[in-house]
Amino acid sequence: MQKAKDHNLSVIILNPNQTTSVDQTLNSLSDDEENTTDFYLSLRSLRQPNAIKIPGLSTSREHVLYVYDRIIAERCRAKTYFFVAHSAGGDCLMYLLRKREQQILSRPIQIAFTDSVHSVLPCESNEIVRCLQTQAKHFVASEQPMNEPIESDYNFSRQPACPEVSAGHSKHEYTSGYCVEGVFEFFFPKKPNEEVISTKL
Repeated sequence: MQKAKDHNLSVIILNPNQTTSVDQTLNSLSDDEENTTDFYLSLRSLRQPNAIKIPGLSTSREHVLYVYDRIIAERCRAKTYFFVAHSAGGDCLMYLLRKREQQILSRPIQIAFTDSVHSVLPCESNEIVRCLQTQAKHFVASEQPMNEPIESDYNFSRQPACPEVSAGHSKHEYTSGYCVEGVFEFFFPKKPNEEVISTKL
């Protein structure tokens, strides 16, 4: 968030993992589940009878598409999109690109995947493939120094969707935090002899 502010960026954070809410009409919460706020801030699941699917957001992909259509496309006046997609967020982003390809690729975009789960389908459009190859980078969990190129072992001679580099840490959960500098260097590459001036909001 601070790095984004340093570059005068507006930020929207999506949580496509949160696709259920607490049904307040049910009184079957146990003593340790009475504080529903903890449910939204915790990784543990609430017992199924108390959790209900959120209409229009009942899957991770629906969530991302809903936020794009109702918030980003309708209210956001940004001329450039910078996407950071972590883990399964990569799959959600690929789904969004396929569903809203013309709208999204009609403007400049940059994509940073952080130890992401994503793939290029055989039926992928040339525009999406070209975008991934030229405007995306994947920061992979690795013990190598951050931003060092990674050679992955792909089955069936499949190539990675975009260039892959080390995130600077081998643990999946830490990759986004460790590669922040690399992500923003990718988004805003320094020109030779350029003096860096950051403006905070």
